[in-house]
Amino acid sequence: MRQQFAFYKSFDDVYQDLSDKQKIEFMDTLLDVQFLRIKIEDVMFKDTILKHIWNAQKHSLDKSVKGYLESQKNTKIKEPFMGCYGDNFLPLQTPSEGIYREEQEKEEVKEQEKDKKEFSFTLKKLYSFENLSNEYKSKLEEYIGSCSGMSYKDFENSCVMKGYKYKNFKMAYDKWGKSKTDTKPEVKAWYDQ
Repeated sequence: MRQQFAFYKSFDDVYQDLSDKQKIEFMDTLLDVQFLRIKIEDVMFKDTILKHIWNAQKHSLDKSVKGYLESQKNTKIKEPFMGCYGDNFLPLQTPSEGIYREEQEKEEVKEQEKDKKEFSFTLKKLYSFENLSNEYKSKLEEYIGSCSGMSYKDFENSCVMKGYKYKNFKMAYDKWGKSKTDTKPEVKAWYDQ
């Protein structure tokens, strides 16, 4: 188990300028990180001042923790203490109130962004709207919903009624769908049949 760490003058300098509540939050977090109860990348402060102070101190803290972990890897101790960086870590205590984990939310956002980036509206051959996959239609509806102009339903109705075939329906919408805001009466009449 880690027994000590360096407490730099720069930590004390900023510590002296904090309110009592901020001091407690800052020190709890500093101790949690240094004694390997939480990973430094998991630290998030709601308080803007603490967030900026933490970012200024983060490099030296990270260097200190990594130095300790490296020293533990290189020792002859059979089971060196790696804290939250080891496989079998059980937290000694819950992190202080100022820390909250957004890992799952961040991962979900990354997955959504990844899905958006990976999806291509370009098809290998010409398709009519009726023959598109549900995933393609869902992504197209999502895209059209983020635009101003013709609604997804109106765009779908126009494509179906006129029998248009495209290799890229998003591009088709971009070219003519955005400028049309209302469905023509003949399209509505055909769709209502």
